[in-house]
Amino acid sequence: TLIVATAITPFTASLFTHVFLGTALASPLEFGFRLFLIIVGCALAAAIIRLIAGGKFIEEQRGAIDGLSVIAMSMFAVAAMDGAMDHFRADPSLVIKLTALAFLIALASIAVTAIVFQRAGRARAFAIGLIAGNRNVGLMLAASGFAIPDIAWLYFAVAQFPIYLLPHLLKPLARRLSANR
Repeated sequence: TLIVATAITPFTASLFTHVFLGTALASPLEFGFRLFLIIVGCALAAAIIRLIAGGKFIEEQRGAIDGLSVIAMSMFAVAAMDGAMDHFRADPSLVIKLTALAFLIALASIAVTAIVFQRAGRARAFAIGLIAGNRNVGLMLAASGFAIPDIAWLYFAVAQFPIYLLPHLLKPLARRLSANR
């Protein structure tokens, strides 16, 4: 499901970007093409690494790879939050509203996705929803060439909160759904 969702991202993201921002960032075709190149490039790089290193070696290095991923994601989140404190000092109400919006969008995405995949079982549907609701928007930033309005940067910064906090906050619900299989 996530592979398919990622594969169609150049089409869906460019459509929604155009609907909400027009051509402020780029033409929908240009934006979609950039996303396509990034996604295909990453998939190709992963395939080449798997081909050279081998699946067994990669599986043996799973802990180290996971650890490096956590470090990289943490560095990314810290960098994304740059300037957020200055915004909070200048306009705390705006930052609080954008943070609440980020949580609402993530929770709504989780709920809608879980409902769509309910036939897969409640626990599995919830897991898919959690992954879908917390997909990072870093890919969109890269495709935009990081040329976005200041308010969008602020939203991107505060969107890190639900991405990193919701998996922990929703653990009790996940445990209950897994127990009720």
